[in-house]
Amino acid sequence: MKRKQNFTTTEYSKQLNRKMLKATRHAKGKKIWRVIAFLLTVATCVFAVMFGINSKTAHLEEQYQKYCHELDRTILDSKLLEYKNTFQIFEQTSMGNKISQTQMGGFFYCDENLSIYPDVESGCTNLKINGRVYTLSEGFASNINVYEGNVYFTDTGSMELMRYDLNRQVFSRVDLDGVGQFAICDGMIVFKDSNSKELKLVKEGYDPEVISSGAVTAFAVAGNQILYLQEDYTLHSVSISTRVDEVIAHNVNSFFFNGELWIQNNTDIYVRSLDGNTLDPFVCEEECRRILGVFSDYLIFDGSTTIYVYNMVEQYCVPLADEYVFVGASDNGMILVYNLDIGIYQLTQL
Repeated sequence: MKRKQNFTTTEYSKQLNRKMLKATRHAKGKKIWRVIAFLLTVATCVFAVMFGINSKTAHLEEQYQKYCHELDRTILDSKLLEYKNTFQIFEQTSMGNKISQTQMGGFFYCDENLSIYPDVESGCTNLKINGRVYTLSEGFASNINVYEGNVYFTDTGSMELMRYDLNRQVFSRVDLDGVGQFAICDGMIVFKDSNSKELKLVKEGYDPEVISSGAVTAFAVAGNQILYLQEDYTLHSVSISTRVDEVIAHNVNSFFFNGELWIQNNTDIYVRSLDGNTLDPFVCEEECRRILGVFSDYLIFDGSTTIYVYNMVEQYCVPLADEYVFVGASDNGMILVYNLDIGIYQLTQL
């Protein structure tokens, strides 16, 4: 038989406190280990994320260095084209004119030693090279592209695709029919068929190939892909190498590409990345009916009553005269307009 123990209230309280202290210490130990385990898990996740980011950045840098050395356009996917100054290198080395300039009709071309521009007084297109001025076309030439010592353009009178050899100073017709808006990229001619409105691509020695899935209203070459807008307001991206075509945006009224993708949806304007990971609204006090041109500092658009020029640096909007119809614009801030009141073309400064 166990001996019966008698406890006073004080002794019971002391024993209960000792048990509680022991349990608390044990619980604190478990809690500390749980905290340590949680922190280790968080640290592991952060390390994994940072390692993944660093690995992607390292891969991009490797691809960037490869492109800078080899200028291989076929490796220019959406991520690489938006990395560092890749777009500027691509535009300078592969394209026959600025991409945004081509989208505005290609009435201007500006390089260090060569500039081509409309002369509104004579109605001709002038070519200025090494300080000397020549007449390139008796009318306003459009779709101007320069590639390997030749100027390609659409003759206003005949609407034919012409070539001018800068060294020999000889004109010749390019044997390609139905060429509307076009752009030259690494010797390829990408053009909108003026009859079927389909987008086509032709390489020297080959027949034109249809690369759009329907009638096209606008297009832009972006590295190894071509962006094009169909009449059903879907914006597509088609790979030049594989011809894989995908819809990247719906309900698009107009778009421009100048290293960033500008999209008009009804009266709203958005700026998004090519891969679609970012989409930012562009806020302006005037509603937009159509994007007409995009530069690094300016946005030109057709508003509800007139043409507007938005200064993106100082963030203010300036209307042009109501009688002006937009025709094109140059990289150095000249806008070519048609004055409805007096029936002549004019150049106005941004």
